Amino acid sequence: PATQSTANAASVGFVTGDSFSNDSTDWPFLMTSATMYSTAISGQRLVQMETTFADQLAFHIANHAIDFAVVQGGVNDIANNSITLAMAQNAIGNMASVAAAANVPLFIVNIAPWTNASSQTKRDEIDMYNAWLDATLGGGSGTAVVDIYSLLVDPASAQRMNPLYDLDGV
Repeated sequence: PATQSTANAASVGFVTGDSFSNDSTDWPFLMTSATMYSTAISGQRLVQMETTFADQLAFHIANHAIDFAVVQGGVNDIANNSITLAMAQNAIGNMASVAAAANVPLFIVNIAPWTNASSQTKRDEIDMYNAWLDATLGGGSGTAVVDIYSLLVDPASAQRMNPLYDLDGV
């Protein structure tokens, strides 16, 4: 797994996710308050993350004494019509249960605005998924939802990413 050491890191975490989290220049590696380990893979979907999450979590607990875990994903599922909202909810719920059983705080990143979504329906699916995350897991014991959508949305155009951050439409 990729890692970036940070001299002043106060904690250690691991992230599973998609292309938003898999490169050494992406957000997990730019954190200065944590050393991050990533098992993110471009194109990865939530149900794929779910199948490996328990083993990855156990590995990072044993080998890196992690303080927290992060799940970031979902846009590939919506983009490829690969799973239903119910399947995404089940995958996230199962990963949250695994983290809770291991006493590892879990941060779930919601889906950012998607400017190049092929239809309004896909943008609406992102809104439904994010609303479900917030209503179901926001503020739950040991689980928190990280709202990147609100930080990245274009103030002039709801459901689109702010052009300041939108280098490729995704």
